[in-house]
Amino acid sequence: VATFTTYIHLLVCLCSAAAQDVQVDISGGTLLGSRGHLSRQGREYVAFRAIPYAQPPIDSLRYKAPVAVSPWEGIKDVREVGPACAQAALGINKGEEDCLHLYVYTPKVPDAEANSEESSTLPVLVWFHGGSFVVGSGGAMDPSLLMDRDMVLVIPQYRLGSLGFFSTDSDASPGNYGMLDQVLALQWVQENIHAFGGNPNQVTLAGDCAGGASAIYHMLSPLSQGLFHGVISLSGSPLNPWAHQHRNRRFLLILANYLKCPAHDLNVLMECFTKDVKLTELLEGQELILEGRDLLVGNHRLSPMHAKEEQDLTGHFLPTHPLTALENGPITPVPVMLGVTKDVGSYLVDMVLYDFISDQMSSKSKFLEELVPMILKESSVANAEDNQQEYLQYYFSDTKLDNLTAMLPGLAQMLGDVHYHAGIIETAKLLSAHVPTRLFRFDYALGPRLFSWRHPDDSEAPPLLNDLVSHGDEMFFLLPDVDITSLGSDQQEFAQNFIDSIYNFVCGRSPRDDWPFIRRKDSFPTLVWGNDGTPTLESFTDKDHLKQLNTIHQHIHYQILNPPEKLHPKDEL
Repeated sequence: VATFTTYIHLLVCLCSAAAQDVQVDISGGTLLGSRGHLSRQGREYVAFRAIPYAQPPIDSLRYKAPVAVSPWEGIKDVREVGPACAQAALGINKGEEDCLHLYVYTPKVPDAEANSEESSTLPVLVWFHGGSFVVGSGGAMDPSLLMDRDMVLVIPQYRLGSLGFFSTDSDASPGNYGMLDQVLALQWVQENIHAFGGNPNQVTLAGDCAGGASAIYHMLSPLSQGLFHGVISLSGSPLNPWAHQHRNRRFLLILANYLKCPAHDLNVLMECFTKDVKLTELLEGQELILEGRDLLVGNHRLSPMHAKEEQDLTGHFLPTHPLTALENGPITPVPVMLGVTKDVGSYLVDMVLYDFISDQMSSKSKFLEELVPMILKESSVANAEDNQQEYLQYYFSDTKLDNLTAMLPGLAQMLGDVHYHAGIIETAKLLSAHVPTRLFRFDYALGPRLFSWRHPDDSEAPPLLNDLVSHGDEMFFLLPDVDITSLGSDQQEFAQNFIDSIYNFVCGRSPRDDWPFIRRKDSFPTLVWGNDGTPTLESFTDKDHLKQLNTIHQHIHYQILNPPEKLHPKDEL
């Protein structure tokens, strides 16, 4: 009897498990996903994890444009989270090269008996993860908040760091492999999303940090045209100094020397990088170079770049500098929503600079006096030493440069303005001349925050930063990538209101009736999500601050705004 009972119990368990699985047919073959996942409000959704969209970029495909995945036989099990893309920075060293997967979450899949294309009515949100183009993953992001809404969510992974953005500034290795991965993922969405109930004619690109910059980059790329219909960018723009590199020949030479690859011939160099260098060696070299030679770790070193005059533009992701493209086009004409957190720069002080500064102060008595021009130089500010007085006057006018605690708020504001606000405001201004553009600011400080998660014990935290709204804090209410406790009732209500504005945009509706578009010459009307939970319409900031942001933009993009022929015009005959 016991044996028979055990058999029946096992049979029931197997049948129950099978009922939780779901199969979907796409262009490459059949996928096995999983049902039974619950959204934050208890709604069931279906998950398909680590779906391959490209062949593994290994061996001869390393440092090459991605190749679409080959069809497979049988059923591919995509019920489990896959590996992150290989990455090394900020103490993180993990992942694999075989990582070009995407994650699809949907409230339902079309009935196998029905015509999937006819029943594919849900809008699609494609979310590119953040991480300064050097870290991050799709599998770590929790979709349960967004799955309270009727939409299909797609989170692609793309190559990062040197594997995704290394370039020789030539056709030997033109770079932008991570962006080309994203393009292939968008093509996959167009071809397959109907099988998950999604509408390929209603696709919104979105992302945070590098993902937000990526979404805007696709508006500027000829390779992405026709693949999406709206853009949401959170705290990221191609005009941010960390989001675009000019030439990385110095990084190339340092890495080649570390890996003992010959640098006299670029083709020979790339053959060495492709055939002779192990992944572990490559990641070790990248991490050492970023930490040893880049004060802000990853900024303007390994990120998207535009084609050079001597390069073949055929198949190049970005033919011109992003500032030139934003000013003159062509731009894919889709509506845009731009957002940023109020104190976005505080995380740079906390995560990157605080310990570094403290260590330097112990050996250099005058280090704080050297800090501001050092940061400005690392942030691509032109003539940093000559221009430092403007920054000292604006951010530290009442602060002595011998007290780190007193300097922290000014450092946080300066870093936020230089690395985020200036580029985002200029992007909003330029985009508004071409497409409907809205702007919001995230000021809500009453929920889970990145700072509190990093410093559960306030005594270990940098002082004066714990009340600021950091870069990434809005993600706790959208796609958190860390475990957080259940939201309180007020926080849940705020999350639902915040997500409603995102969802309305994804559906092609106005996010809010009282939210006007940016006009190129106005004061940047901004929807501000504050602590009372109800957004208010305000100016983004005051006129003096807008003037400072414009000064920063002029300094960071000095060479583009002042080319040699403009600075030194030739005498006309």
